[in-house]
Amino acid sequence: MSFVQRREKLLASLIRPLVLFSGGAISRNYPANTYPFRADSNFLYFFERPEPGSAALFDPSDKTVTLFLPERTMGDALWHGEVESFDAVKLRSGVQRVLAVEQLETHLQTIAKGRQLDAVAVADFKSTQRARHVTGQDLQFDDPTKVGRGEVLDAIAALRLRKGPEELAEMRKTAIVTHEAHVEAMKASKPGVKEELLAGLVEGAFARSGCVQAYGTILSVRGEVLHNHHHGNTLAAGDIVLLDAGAEGEAGYCSDVTRCWPVGGAFSP
Repeated sequence: MSFVQRREKLLASLIRPLVLFSGGAISRNYPANTYPFRADSNFLYFFERPEPGSAALFDPSDKTVTLFLPERTMGDALWHGEVESFDAVKLRSGVQRVLAVEQLETHLQTIAKGRQLDAVAVADFKSTQRARHVTGQDLQFDDPTKVGRGEVLDAIAALRLRKGPEELAEMRKTAIVTHEAHVEAMKASKPGVKEELLAGLVEGAFARSGCVQAYGTILSVRGEVLHNHHHGNTLAAGDIVLLDAGAEGEAGYCSDVTRCWPVGGAFSP
């Protein structure tokens, strides 16, 4: 099922306009130094290669989708390279309109014509705050009762629940990459090797295949600590390495695999 078909199916199930947010780039220690961007999963389901800070309006009254993107500036082109124009994104994505997200509130007032809007909370606090502002709803990402209106969440879940062939193919790709990463770590597990080297091999294997970590890599000879993210130990003979790691592809689908093996590759009696 294409992104256009997914959006059409969602539009057919809505009774009032819905605004979805991709989430923004979250600062690591100062505004311009951000963590790697990962779009909200619902937004990823409906749009290919979402941009940080973008939003979309699904309007069931005329079956249109309006995509809101950050304005293109000369400064952006200088620092980050040329970015697709609004017209190019409109043509590629198949939406009816592409407008500047900086004027989101003004655009929504014009398009919605006073109708009540729905939205869904996302992990990025600032985006959820904006969703609360434009809808008047009490939205909170970390409260299951306030993520969004039940009917809206059910409509999205009904679409995402059954995976199509293109989704299964993405999952199978990440499974292959995850397998390769585990095998690479197994081969390098010898006495004297540091856990951080193995973790680097795992994450490097993901990167070589165009993937990222689906979650923080858990690699440790302290396997009794189930979610140990510290990689400071040195492997010794007799240790058991635990690796819990999975690759995530561009579309957001991923794998999650946990395995344990002996340092040096052979179990003792």
